[in-house]
Amino acid sequence: MSLEKMKQALAQMNIEPYNLFAQMDANHDGRLDIDEIGSKCAAFGIYDAQWVRKMFDADNDGFVSREEFT
Repeated sequence: MSLEKMKQALAQMNIEPYNLFAQMDANHDGRLDIDEIGSKCAAFGIYDAQWVRKMFDADNDGFVSREEFT
């Protein structure tokens, strides 16, 4: 699945990326670590959190920022 297809799937489920990011960001630091990604993605049936991180982590810092996610 490509990043674009993932965003389209979220849109079809009426899930706003900004709101999903806020739900995933458990420690409210403005970026998602691998544990935060994994905990929410499993609820969507996606079990490879590293893959999701790589899809969104444009600057390759190991985290997904709000800007990268939305």
